[in-house]
Order: sequence, then C-alpha cells, then structure tokens
Amino acid sequence: MVDKSGVALFVHGQMTKPVITKEIKKRVVQARRYGHPFIHVHGRGSRNIKVIQGAISELQELGVSGKNIHKDEAFGGIIWVEILL
Repeated sequence: MVDKSGVALFVHGQMTKPVITKEIKKRVVQARRYGHPFIHVHGRGSRNIKVIQGAISELQELGVSGKNIHKDEAFGGIIWVEILL
C-alpha cells in the first residue's frame, strides 16, 4: 500500500514550472495505479504560488475531473491544491 506522501507534491523554490508539471503527471499516474482519488500540491511563498498555478492550468490533458484551490496570504502566502482524479 502506498502512503499519502506518494500522492502529495511539496513545491520548493528551486522547482520550475516544467519540473512541477512533470512531478504532477507522475503522481497522477501513481495515484490512479493505486486507486487514490486525488493528489495534493502544496507550496509556500508568492513565487511558488504563481508557478503552481501555472502548472495546474495545464491539467486538462491529464483527464482530471476537477481541482480545488485553497490559498491564504498569511505567512507570506500558502497554496494547497487538491487535484481530483
């Protein structure tokens, strides 16, 4: 059994949009393989928020059923995205 860390992506400041997109795709494939109905993407800071939003805007090609985006400007900005499979 795969734990939830296998379906979560924690974005750090060194990650580019292409890297984030690739990691999301990898986690979508893995989540589907193991029957998870979602993946989570987490980031902190205004730069990471912008890069994550750019990466998730390209999800239509993955056939995801939806996404829930949660943002909070506290602590320099936090984003948490739930991608529904």
